[in-house]
Amino acid sequence: YTGDALYRKVNQAMYTDDPKLLKEHAAYIRALRDVFKQGQIDPIDGFEPFSGEVTRRMKLDAEAVREYVERFARGQEVCWSAFTSTSEARKGGNDGFGDLEFKIRCNMSGKVVDDDHYFPASVSRWSQFTTENEVILPPHTFFRIVNVQVASVEKHTIIIMETTNDPCVWKVIQAQNWGVFEAWAQTNWNLVDTSYCKFSIINAVAMAVAKAVSPEAQDPKVNPLTICFQYGANPNEVDKETGDTPLSTLARAHSRSTPQGGSGVVEAIKTLLHKGADPNLKGPGGQSFLDILPGYVFLDILPGHVLPNPEAKFVDWMYWVEDGVDGKSTGWYRWDAIAAALVESKFQDWLAEPGKALGKILSIQSTKFSYDVDFSMMQQRNTITSKIRIIRRHVEETTKKLVIGKALVLAGDVKDAALLDGSLSVATFGGGCAVLIPRSSAIPMKKTDMFCVVKDSPCARIVVLQGEQQLSKDNKILGEFQIDGVSFVKGVPQIEVTFDIDVTGILSVSAKEI
Repeated sequence: YTGDALYRKVNQAMYTDDPKLLKEHAAYIRALRDVFKQGQIDPIDGFEPFSGEVTRRMKLDAEAVREYVERFARGQEVCWSAFTSTSEARKGGNDGFGDLEFKIRCNMSGKVVDDDHYFPASVSRWSQFTTENEVILPPHTFFRIVNVQVASVEKHTIIIMETTNDPCVWKVIQAQNWGVFEAWAQTNWNLVDTSYCKFSIINAVAMAVAKAVSPEAQDPKVNPLTICFQYGANPNEVDKETGDTPLSTLARAHSRSTPQGGSGVVEAIKTLLHKGADPNLKGPGGQSFLDILPGYVFLDILPGHVLPNPEAKFVDWMYWVEDGVDGKSTGWYRWDAIAAALVESKFQDWLAEPGKALGKILSIQSTKFSYDVDFSMMQQRNTITSKIRIIRRHVEETTKKLVIGKALVLAGDVKDAALLDGSLSVATFGGGCAVLIPRSSAIPMKKTDMFCVVKDSPCARIVVLQGEQQLSKDNKILGEFQIDGVSFVKGVPQIEVTFDIDVTGILSVSAKEI
């Protein structure tokens, strides 16, 4: 069928738009097109309407590929002017040649608008390519650009397209129609992680959350970032167009928002941090979350109970890379913070009952992959690729220290001891403060207390105050610093804060994870 000389002449007339050839082959063009028509009275046996994914390849050099894909925008509608031969993706077919691949999702389940509706069809009965399910796309079938997957993942570039029957995911995100977005993600789960693509889903979601949209367009029961993570999105994905990360996008929105209008942004920030987003990460745009919001208090902390453990250490989990995966050089690499906390918890269970646990735990999620971990062999196995890597438990002391200097006001002498003129506190959840050293305390003085986070997170920020007012904003900020690289667990006293004032009135504040 598609190997016949007439087919090639018909297509040549259409894609060259040659008037002479078009006139010469007009009857053939119409006759061939009409066998793809929806609802025809006497359909030809062997032309079956097709729904599913098809592929097609083009042979271009690297520079031509770059120029070709540069023209496409997210959600752009395109069409091919001629009959186009493709292969059903699961059957292989065109997968054997070409540097540029088209992956096209055909959905013919939509409502037919008029009698002139033409559909892609499987023509395997008539095809000369007997080893594949050949699918023909009739001329002027419209498609939508979903994304462009760059060649760093595959050896070739892939343009991901769909027929226009379905809603455009980029318009759905822009409208914050999260119920429809969730349905799209369930069907197109393999397109949610756009780490190696031209257009970023998770950054588009962050950008949409950052903008004010009418309440009726939103679904408060659906968290769009949670949907992204459910289908493998990377919280630290850099948008190829803007150079931003989801966190830096939200940081700019937060810096502009009012207290009444910024609640959605704050919740989105918390979701990203919970999933391991790095507030220090700088994309090509040059600014990290902390560059934009240097004074942002990541985690409100609550007073806990003193747990004496002066020798506390920070435990980290790492895996060994020596095969150059994702361009990594040989060496140890950290698990993401949330996964590392879960592995450490399971490791402690295994230490308590190694025989019962057998060294195995299943489906530990780290960023977009899941792993089986064997503590007896200290190995991890990727549940998708079955790749096995060596792991290790790395222990180091984690202490952060802040020297305030002569920032404290000292009152007169009482029995040769200077008195502190003003309480020293730590900012806590809800804008409050917890006093560690009260007013009129004699110095030198050292006081330690424990704090916990109110939500799981890989970082915590310590804000040091002078004053004893109930609200932290009514006290003077002496300084602040952050502890990161640690998996803090909600409600568990893990942050040991120590205030130490020497005889000269210099205050040193240290904090470490217990």
